[in-house]
Amino acid sequence: QNRKERRMQEKEAKREGGRGRAKKVTKKTPSASRDASSGPTGVRKRVVAENGKVLVVDSLGDVYLEEQDEEGNVNEYLLDPNELLQPTFRDTAVVRLPMHIFNLTVGRFTGNG
Repeated sequence: QNRKERRMQEKEAKREGGRGRAKKVTKKTPSASRDASSGPTGVRKRVVAENGKVLVVDSLGDVYLEEQDEEGNVNEYLLDPNELLQPTFRDTAVVRLPMHIFNLTVGRFTGNG
């Protein structure tokens, strides 16, 4: 019976801990971020990139850039994958590597680099 009571207390503690975390997450999202998104976003996850920028990914797959201005307001900007430049054949290593080697050797004497 003592073991059962202990397990019940642990389960209740986990439930309360889970509820507390959910409340903290909802408090962190400012009202400005709700204005930036146009629909339900579901679960959101914050990721810090190597360059120090904060990216927020929601369950729908949308990615937001989160920035904080001088006044402390947090703004979220939707990153649109259609605005990114598509790589071309000239951006591949098949073209870039020979050009780099040429510029290191002969290109330094021709002055084209």
